[in-house]
Amino acid sequence: MEEVTASKREVRKRLLALRKALPEKREKSWEISRLLLGSEAYRSASRLLLYLSTSQEADTFGILRQALKDQKEVYAPVCSEREGEMTFYRVRDPSALIIGKYGILEPKPFELLPEGRELPSTLCVVPGVAFGRDGARMGYGKGYYDRFLVKRQVTAIGLCYHRLLFSRLPCEPHDRRMQAVITEKGIFRARKIDQTESGSSPAPAPGKDG
Repeated sequence: MEEVTASKREVRKRLLALRKALPEKREKSWEISRLLLGSEAYRSASRLLLYLSTSQEADTFGILRQALKDQKEVYAPVCSEREGEMTFYRVRDPSALIIGKYGILEPKPFELLPEGRELPSTLCVVPGVAFGRDGARMGYGKGYYDRFLVKRQVTAIGLCYHRLLFSRLPCEPHDRRMQAVITEKGIFRARKIDQTESGSSPAPAPGKDG
């Protein structure tokens, strides 16, 4: 287990550098947003749990504005003082967002996401450093979404740039998988990956160029 964790740290570091160097993030983000907004998962959801993107992530503010126009309930994460724990609060006005932990925009903590394990008609849009074709996710190493998703039954879809979608990623048992991943090149529903499968690359191994 320690070996897997160390491997993940090294791979994460390399993938963050790769993401930072990617060109045309704005154009890629626009296409990712278009695909999400046109998806059945979005259309059928009455409630959206949406990460508020940083400068390097697939941008979600266009999704936020459209979801509010579509009269969906939109909630965004607020990281608690306890590392690895977060809650979701409702967003009614994007101009009222405040800067929170890690310098990420977040809603003021007024309207809490309803309690309960089952949240019907709820779509959770999840950030990540990279994703796998089998729904595996490499996050930022703090475990916020892993802890949240294990407690709630929602449809979880990851967003990333296509260069950061791989056939395989180093995973641990507690890592939560997505039902689908959206990149600028399409919607990829999670599926089991044969170890011999070709067509998409494994994540770069520590110490090797990817």
